[in-house]
Amino acid sequence: DLYRYRNFRTMTCPAPVQYSCVTCDQSGEVVAAGPPDTFQICTWSLQTGRLLEMLSGHAGPVTSCVFAEGMLISCSWDKSVRVWDTFQCKVTTDTLTLSSDCTALAVAWFPYSALIPLL
Repeated sequence: DLYRYRNFRTMTCPAPVQYSCVTCDQSGEVVAAGPPDTFQICTWSLQTGRLLEMLSGHAGPVTSCVFAEGMLISCSWDKSVRVWDTFQCKVTTDTLTLSSDCTALAVAWFPYSALIPLL
């Protein structure tokens, strides 16, 4: 609650980490966060606070993540952008590899475009 400065839900990982990026899906039911040191993305249920999944696949610190039409898009210092299917029983990923002189620091999603803008 930002108006009364109250904490209603605390979400934790199995190991204590700090997070560099946090995002919430459009329905407000799932929260995802990426820590810079374990290279994994944690997803939680916002209603229960329970850890749903730990998505691993990045080889560098996760710099940004965003939900887009039922998918989670993340970018990392490992010069990759990954697309995660977080709402299916199986986790499938698509990997976009950037050129050798590029590093993705932020990712965004525009619902009326098929492009994924990177910074």
